[in-house]
Amino acid sequence: GSQTWQDFDQHCEYNLVETELITCLADVREPCQLGCKDLTYCTNFNNRPTELFRSCNVQSDQGAMNDMKLWSNGTIRMPFMNIPVLDIRKCLPDMWKAVACSL
Repeated sequence: GSQTWQDFDQHCEYNLVETELITCLADVREPCQLGCKDLTYCTNFNNRPTELFRSCNVQSDQGAMNDMKLWSNGTIRMPFMNIPVLDIRKCLPDMWKAVACSL
């Protein structure tokens, strides 16, 4: 039978043994670039011209802020599982923000 991109995502891309494939696809979708500028939420990535970042755009910046809001509800939603977390507003919030900004 014919396979779809959804089948590919489910069975290949998010398969933990396919880390090189996941990295390759991420590089194609959004190549890394040196430094960021004009980010309003992930400001720790601004003005770092010697480091590579994949998500130096308004959409990713907004997405990180939205992720933090969602995670504040006590659950991190992943493609194949939900991960319960403590109140991230009280438990190392700067660390959680760094995670959201690096995704």
